[in-house]
Amino acid sequence: MTWKVEVLQESFSAVNVKSAGYLVQAFRQWLNNNKLHKGFGRYGRLTIPKSTDDVNLSRVHIFDDEKTAEFDQKRTPTFHRKSDAYLVYAINPNNPEHYLLLVVIDPKAHDKVNQINFVITLIELAKKKFGITW
Repeated sequence: MTWKVEVLQESFSAVNVKSAGYLVQAFRQWLNNNKLHKGFGRYGRLTIPKSTDDVNLSRVHIFDDEKTAEFDQKRTPTFHRKSDAYLVYAINPNNPEHYLLLVVIDPKAHDKVNQINFVITLIELAKKKFGITW
């Protein structure tokens, strides 16, 4: 299967180029191997507002090497590997092999994704990029 992973450049402006490239590589590795990258943790769909379904808006907890080592030492299961930093992504509903990495939120990811206007903006950006008009 050939995965298409894109980065929404305008929303990644705060992330340096090396970090953005690293995240794309780690994300592709996750898709290709069906195994989470060591810097990724708990993941799942965002559910508020309901229109997140339009683009399968989702998030994965991300963390640095130090936190990864701590989780590894404690043998923390993926479900319990959480942080207050997210990589938010969308999946094209017309082509489920097409992923769009929308934004890295760090810190206060939990608070940010509860801001409806922020989430709606992400949905609209993804719909525009995917060519969805509904």
